[in-house]
This record gives sequence, structure tokens and C-alpha cells, in this order.
Amino acid sequence: MPPTAPAEAPATGPRVPPRRPWSRLRGARVATGGLALALAALAGCGREAAVGGAGRRVEGPPGRGLTQIVVSGTPYEMGVHQGRLLRDAVRARVARALPDEVAGVAAGYARPVRDLLPVGAWDELRGIAEGAGVSVDDLFDRERAREIQRWHAPATEPGLASFASAPGEAPCLAVALPWAASAVGAAFGRGAAGASAWDELVVVERHPAGGTATLVIAAPGSVGGIAGVSARGVVAAFGEDPSRSPEQRSLRGAPFPVGFRYALERGADADAVVAALPRTLGHRVVVADAANRRVDVLLALAGEDPVASPAQAWVLRPAGGPDPKTDPATAANVEAQDRKLASYSARPGCADAADLAEAGMPPSPVAGAVVVLSPAGCSILLDAQEPATHTFAK
Repeated sequence: MPPTAPAEAPATGPRVPPRRPWSRLRGARVATGGLALALAALAGCGREAAVGGAGRRVEGPPGRGLTQIVVSGTPYEMGVHQGRLLRDAVRARVARALPDEVAGVAAGYARPVRDLLPVGAWDELRGIAEGAGVSVDDLFDRERAREIQRWHAPATEPGLASFASAPGEAPCLAVALPWAASAVGAAFGRGAAGASAWDELVVVERHPAGGTATLVIAAPGSVGGIAGVSARGVVAAFGEDPSRSPEQRSLRGAPFPVGFRYALERGADADAVVAALPRTLGHRVVVADAANRRVDVLLALAGEDPVASPAQAWVLRPAGGPDPKTDPATAANVEAQDRKLASYSARPGCADAADLAEAGMPPSPVAGAVVVLSPAGCSILLDAQEPATHTFAK
């Protein structure tokens, strides 16, 4: 069952004592101090407060790929730099209204979900809000909106994904995410109706103080991610799995994109990443590590063990999609994918994995993307454009 917010205590503050003569002098001192603070603020107008760590944009080919930023420091410092670098995009995301089924109940989930965040996540979120000049509560509403929506409106279109891996000695995963202009897109940063969620996603490279660097695809202003690479050579991606009813799911965990990114940051190998994932059920995650171990885990039942996959080409069709036995278009799609799989089984190469992952998805009315993940970074293929490769820039 979803967590419930604790009831607020009634306002029973102490009675205000009568005003004393000395309070006039105190008021004068406060006014003088307030004037000094105002003058100091005016003197620093136009300059942002100094903060530790560092942040910068990565220049890429015009018109290709996503905006990429690099941030380093403590969680709070990385957040401030992300907020400043992506200020307009973060403000646009916060200005977008929450889905109706989320807006009425979001406040009740604030404290319980915040208590389940990984250590450092709230400080980073607070830094983003400060850097972008938005409310941290409003930003947090967007961070957990999709989890709430999946519980309260299970009929909304799921964020399905199709995965493929390439044979060979090095880990390589491809994931196709053909998100339509739906609730899923809105949760990750969709713009106007009919636009793809990919239009507003960003690539965030983090170098946490004393931690492991990661390169993840995420919504602007998010502390999570949907696919990414760690400096340890671990690659991972996830999609939603709607095969279980809401009663068989759980909200007892951090918002999944947040937990996913922290698991990628903290896991030394595929098994460690899987073990660190939040158990908010209803997700499929695929992980590969530098030792070429590939793990597919379907978080659908409490206590379910991850399923290890051999290091060869394989395909995972999205659960919960049309049944090929009853849907002719899906049946034709599956046959085409099977033919490709047979021809690729002995051919190493990430390009083949990308082609295979894309073949595993049913046609979408709105363009999505295929992401190829390897220890070197991630390549993003949007529509028929040339792939844009994002690598660690620091």
C-alpha cells in the first residue's frame, strides 16, 4: 500500500505577551540591520553566490544529441551548478502543470517519499532548486509524479522499452524507448502536446566528491536518470513493466529514476547495481559490467531474484504490450525481430544491437530514440539522424 502522510498537529502556539517598551528599541535595531542587509544585497546584485565544486556545459555538434553538462562536488554543490546551467529548462519543467491524478494527492506523499531518498539526494535537489530559482517542493513534486501516477492511474500509457545486447568481449546494451506524447513523456520533461519526451531530456555527467562518476540521461533538474554509464564500466537502462496490477506493486522506495541513478553510481558491478535498486515494483532493468556479465531483472514480484543472461546477443520484448497471438502488427514485428536475431547471433557490434532493440518495439506515433550504452559512453539515435555520442568530458 502507498505510504500516507502524517496528520498535521493543530496550531496551538503560545500566547503573545504584551509589547514592552524595550521592544521599540529592538525593533529599531532590527530595522537598521534590515537596511544593512538590503544594501549588501544591492551591492551584490547580478552576481551569483560563490559555491564550491564546478559546472560547465559540454559543446557538441549543433542540432545533434542532447544538452550535456558536467558537475562536480558535494551533492548540494552539484545541484546548484546543474540548476544554474539548466535554469530555463528546469523552470519550464516546474511551470508545467502536474497531471490531474497527481496534483490532488502529491502533498500526501512528500514526507514519506523524502524519507526514502538515497543519502545526498535531497541536498542535491535543494541545490538544483536554489540554482534554478524554483521551489524545491515544486521540483520534488515532478521527481515523484510518475510513481504516484502509475499507482493512481494505472491505465496511463506505460514507458515500455525493448533491450538488446551485442555479442563480444565488451559489454554493450541497446535500449529502444519510443515514448509517445503521454503521461510518461510528461513525467520526464515533455513539452507541448504531441512532442516527444526526448525533446527536453539532458545528459548529466556527475563527479561526486569521493564517489564514482556517472553519465546519465535525465529530465532537467532531476537527480535521477533512465539510462547511463558509470566510470567503473557498468552500463544500465530501465523501462516500465505494467504486467502486474497496482495492488501487486509498491511505492515503498525512492522514485525509481532516482534510485536507479544512485545504484549505478554505487554499484561496482552488475550484481551490486541490481542489489542497490529500489524495490518499487513494475520495472525491467538490464545491466552489464566491465567483466561482461549481463543481468536482466524484472522487478515484478517481491523477493524475485534477477535472471542472469549469457554474454551473447539477446532480446527482451516489452512486457504488457500487444499480444502477437491476437495482434497481426505485433506478430509481424516479432517475426522480423526473430529474423534479425538469427542473423546477428554471430556478429558482434553495438550497431546491430541498436537495430535489434528498435525492431523489438511496436510502431509509435511519436518519434522515440535508441540509446546504445558501452563503457565509453552512450550514443543516442533520434529519428533518422546521425547518432550523437556522449562521453565523459572531464
